[in-house]
Amino acid sequence: MSRPAAIPGVEKQDLFEARVGGYTTYRIPGLIITGRGTLLAYCEARKEKGYDGDPVDILLRRSTDGGRLYDVGGFTICSTRNS
Repeated sequence: MSRPAAIPGVEKQDLFEARVGGYTTYRIPGLIITGRGTLLAYCEARKEKGYDGDPVDILLRRSTDGGRLYDVGGFTICSTRNS
């Protein structure tokens, strides 16, 4: 499979990397731009094996400068864990 062409002026950033930050798997990412221009990147994160039945955290990272920099580590905004 060929790689998609680069978009001029757009830099790729990996905001959620597998086996980084205490999670084995990150899935179902999304990006929201607020009315004030803040970017909110979110995804589902799993610490165990990444199976559908594993506990899930929803993580959020925020950028206030158009996506150049994001909050380090982000925030857990929802969890299916009991602890």
